[in-house]
Amino acid sequence: MGSMIQKTITLAANTPTQISSKKNSRKYLGIINLGTGVVHLGVGVPAVVNAGWPLDPPVAFGGQGGGIVYEDGEIPSQEVNAVSATGATVIIQEMT
Repeated sequence: MGSMIQKTITLAANTPTQISSKKNSRKYLGIINLGTGVVHLGVGVPAVVNAGWPLDPPVAFGGQGGGIVYEDGEIPSQEVNAVSATGATVIIQEMT
């Protein structure tokens, strides 16, 4: 079994941010939006507001927002980028 890493990342408004680097050894990747704004992901490409994979904010403050889990044969090895027009907080879990 690999090692699990969890990070909380704050995204500034309209600032594309790399939330995970390229990893060929990645075995699991989970991303959850805990912020108040929509987060857009770019996997292997830059993140762009209103493009890519959207993760909705939670319905209630502090609740679980939109999330995505990659596991089994669908785990990207490319870098993962995120952006939010209004800013947000994401939690990322990775196993390598």
